[in-house]
Amino acid sequence: MDTARQAVQDGYSEYYGRLCVGQICPDLDIAWRARLEKIFSAMPAPWCESIYQELLAPIGVLWSRKDNTFGRRAGDIGLKAFVESECPTQLQALAAKCLASVHAIEQTNSTIDIAVQLEGTLDGFQDGVQTADAETLPARRALMDKYIRTAGSIIKKKKDLQAPPSQRGLDADVARTFINEVFLKQKLLGPRFFVLRRRQLERADQPFFRDFLSQQQSVRRLEIVYTSRYIFVLAAPADVRDNTFSARRFLSEEMVGAQMPAGSASYSCSFIRDNRIDDIKRVAVFKEQIENTISLSSQVSQSVRDTLERMEEHYDLRMRPILFSSLVVPSVPLKNVIAQRLGQYKSMLETGILQPLKKCLLQECAHPLDFSYLFTGVRQVLAEIITDFASFQSQSLVLGDTGAERMQARLQAYAQLLLKRRERIFSSEAVQNWQEHSDAAAGPRKGLRDIIKKYGKQSLKLRKQAEHDEQEQAKESDSFFGRLLGRGKTEDEDGALSEAQLEMKKIRRAAHLEIINLFTKWRDETLQLDHEPMRFMKRQRCYAVCAGSNGLDKLPVLAVFPENYNDFDPGNYLKMFMDKRRSARDSEPSAQSAFAVTAVSEP
Repeated sequence: MDTARQAVQDGYSEYYGRLCVGQICPDLDIAWRARLEKIFSAMPAPWCESIYQELLAPIGVLWSRKDNTFGRRAGDIGLKAFVESECPTQLQALAAKCLASVHAIEQTNSTIDIAVQLEGTLDGFQDGVQTADAETLPARRALMDKYIRTAGSIIKKKKDLQAPPSQRGLDADVARTFINEVFLKQKLLGPRFFVLRRRQLERADQPFFRDFLSQQQSVRRLEIVYTSRYIFVLAAPADVRDNTFSARRFLSEEMVGAQMPAGSASYSCSFIRDNRIDDIKRVAVFKEQIENTISLSSQVSQSVRDTLERMEEHYDLRMRPILFSSLVVPSVPLKNVIAQRLGQYKSMLETGILQPLKKCLLQECAHPLDFSYLFTGVRQVLAEIITDFASFQSQSLVLGDTGAERMQARLQAYAQLLLKRRERIFSSEAVQNWQEHSDAAAGPRKGLRDIIKKYGKQSLKLRKQAEHDEQEQAKESDSFFGRLLGRGKTEDEDGALSEAQLEMKKIRRAAHLEIINLFTKWRDETLQLDHEPMRFMKRQRCYAVCAGSNGLDKLPVLAVFPENYNDFDPGNYLKMFMDKRRSARDSEPSAQSAFAVTAVSEP
């Protein structure tokens, strides 16, 4: 292999190792130590060291370099202690439900009952997210994190788990692994949950991955999850509102299948142990299960398939190399390099993936299966993009960069808005009413601009008048007669200043309230972000607002403003907006302008 090809392969190998390590969760993974030992034994020492320092040390994992073994430091406070000491009053009812659920899980060995408890409790976290304040959202996220990790730890330790009867050899170990490493981990990581994509499968050494699974993933749009012991292959449900990774779905269909004649059942999920992929008989049974999997079929038009193929190729061959190429550029500050890289990445994403997606919807999709196949495929591409970007962010040179944080928030928001607005995008009826849906998607951004302009002009006018008055007073005080008479501010002047301050407070309060009401009105077209804490979101409300045609061909913009109206000055936002407009007229927008804090100022 020539030097250039070897460098590319090495770069991909390090990236893939980093990706796998980034998914490790000791509270959930059944065999996380063995998994890490296997990954680290296949990597050069420098890679191991950097990946350990950036991904494992921060979560309390210990690594013995001498014998390549792993351990853990004591973790943060558990669920019960968090509820008693840190959980806000607004979340006490949800916290009580979490504690009751954990107790119920401790008392049962039925995997079906455990799945019901988990899904019922986690569904409760969706209620009230849109109206929650900025202080509550991090606590809500922390509560969910504690609940998932506590429940997963309990399930890991159970010795008498009972799996439902099945035709495919489902046992307690398989059920435990699916619940913890597929269902719970997907809930914990959200869009960052790692599933194997076709091009990753094609790079594998084993023919099982390279030849069979890669072809099946492409044709059927399957989700392939490689856990610490098993490979699970899942088909998307017919109803998009159902969770592909649902534990109840996985376990319940085993019960249905067991009641049917052997060989007559169709399933949505197949599995095989990773140490059996060279066993000819085991693989034959697994392939038969895959053939009987209910999934999107060959009825999908070839043009839609080709569009998805080009999207995946564009990302794999152009975007990912841009993301992971060296950030060290001589004589250029690191911050500038990152900003330029992010601007290039965003441009390539919109021109190579989002815009072709819009074109495919409007010109190539005709049958309901086309829309379903495209939606499933795009979600898989976005999942890969978001997972890779999280790996990019974990690098020491990028960690804490606010531009990268904003890009990650926008990527995740795009994926969530796509799911939230699916019926307005992925159907024949949606295409027929495209302009109507586009107008609705643009409504929040237009409304936000109007509010900022209205109150921003009032704020700037009032501030300008106050500054003028203060300057005039200062001139009089500094004059010869003012100094001679020892003149200070008169009662009328103090009153005028107080009145101006009161008027400014009224403007801020009114603008702040109108913005919150705007997002309440347009809640179907916007998304309040509740991702893990990011520096630019601290003590702020952050909403994602659709951009582009029907919110599809551009990443959403972020509207970020203080939680407290006293800290909110619409005049500053208006000035920022006007500065951006002038900059856009004078020259091309810089890479950094893609990450402006307010929706009105982002391109």
